[in-house]
Amino acid sequence: MQREGQWYEYLIEGKSVPATLLPNNEFERDAADLVLTRYAHNIASEDVTKRIIQFTNTYLEDYYRKRLRSRRRSVHINALHKIMDFQMKFLLNDVYQSLERKIKYTPEQYLLMYKVISLFDQKRFVHYLLHPNFRLGEHEYRYLLIELQTAQITTLLKRFNDLPQNFQYVFIDLLGVQHYLQHISFLEGLLDDEDVEIRVRSLKAIANIGYPSSVERYKPFVHSGNWVERLMAAKLLVHLSEEHTLELLTELLEDSSWEVRSQAASSLKETRDGIQRLKQFMSTSEDEYAKHMVKDVLGREALV
Repeated sequence: MQREGQWYEYLIEGKSVPATLLPNNEFERDAADLVLTRYAHNIASEDVTKRIIQFTNTYLEDYYRKRLRSRRRSVHINALHKIMDFQMKFLLNDVYQSLERKIKYTPEQYLLMYKVISLFDQKRFVHYLLHPNFRLGEHEYRYLLIELQTAQITTLLKRFNDLPQNFQYVFIDLLGVQHYLQHISFLEGLLDDEDVEIRVRSLKAIANIGYPSSVERYKPFVHSGNWVERLMAAKLLVHLSEEHTLELLTELLEDSSWEVRSQAASSLKETRDGIQRLKQFMSTSEDEYAKHMVKDVLGREALV
């Protein structure tokens, strides 16, 4: 009970670390690790986090280094998580040494080691992304790429054609999700790629960012034989204000795909004269199926 109170006074109240909390053996180091982990997971406070990091960096360096070198998978994985949780950059070289050993790790272990490197060494992280020790899938790339910094983005843009296919897909998604407006021209350059998945993901990313260059660049996708490309075109045309845009969206109201028609109606509804145009479509179109769909999109506004 006494030590619990002392941990509280140090971590929450910011008092000095009493001598009785300094771990002197493996049992006490295990106990300190348990307490610090519990506070880290339950208390959202910058001050508490700072004190946890200070304690682990000062008194538990050798403890975590030893666990990082363990051949037991669970212990090794746990140590990697703690490096990230407690920001123990001083163990980065130990992680590199682990990768250089002739030990076959599991994909999960490799992934966590790459994640540690991504936090502390952006330059070498790109090297491991391009030369991983195991085949990375989209899920793994997404986990690693989500916190990329600007310099890394720039490096990867220059080497895009060298990237594995799965990597390219996730990287394009990332540009869209993170709204990298400055990379719109790069994405538009990919719209001529032979890989339909590259084109579709680029269209989706541009739609997410919201600043397509001109209607002429996207007109071919309105007439694409691939319904997903037409869907993406219907989604991003709303960001263009030219009159020709409205004509294309109106054309897509009678598309063979329900998803495309529905998206075209939703996009039209968001434009300045879109509701009026949708009502006009309902009164003149002979496509009963499309008219019902437009009515659903308009909702109560269809009755006004």
